[in-house]
Amino acid sequence: MSSPIFHHQLTNLTLFRFEMQRFGEKLHQLRKQRGMTIRSLTHELGLTHHSYIARIEKGEAKPSLELVGKVARLFNVSFDQLMDDAINLD
Repeated sequence: MSSPIFHHQLTNLTLFRFEMQRFGEKLHQLRKQRGMTIRSLTHELGLTHHSYIARIEKGEAKPSLELVGKVARLFNVSFDQLMDDAINLD
């Protein structure tokens, strides 16, 4: 069962349409800031195929909402920071 905050964020996301053109760029930035490789990030996120993360970073694939949540928790950033192209990472 998801937390009330997580559920609230997911519910609010259905009200807006985000382009998420910059998600991959932001993911790449966060990963590099932590000194992580694509393989180590894949492991931390509980994924099995590092190519999926590589494709997201290149803008060739879109993340699921579940993955966005995992990334937000791992890097301690908000959904808005990740999904809204107009918001930059701090």
